[in-house]
Amino acid sequence: MLVATPERALDLAQGGHLRLGTLSGFVLDATDRMLETDASDAVRRIVGMLPEGRQGLLFGTTLPAAVTALSASLLRDPVLVEIAPDHGRTPCCRDRQNERAA
Repeated sequence: MLVATPERALDLAQGGHLRLGTLSGFVLDATDRMLETDASDAVRRIVGMLPEGRQGLLFGTTLPAAVTALSASLLRDPVLVEIAPDHGRTPCCRDRQNERAA
């Protein structure tokens, strides 16, 4: 498992210290933040070094159009998983204070 910023991973690969062609999967977290820092070029270069049959996961707290475009270019048959906001309440938990007041 490799945990690194896109720029550091690219630096290691270009220096011959990391063989990206042997990885079976990759995970990009905070994808929306990477686009704000122009790391998408490094990500595209890294993905170009990965084998064709790899699995890829992208995570982000927001889904701007740039992230959608990036995922479409990096992933094959992507699946979007969204978590709806809970508006401050967890459906599995009861509000005991309101139960006492009733």
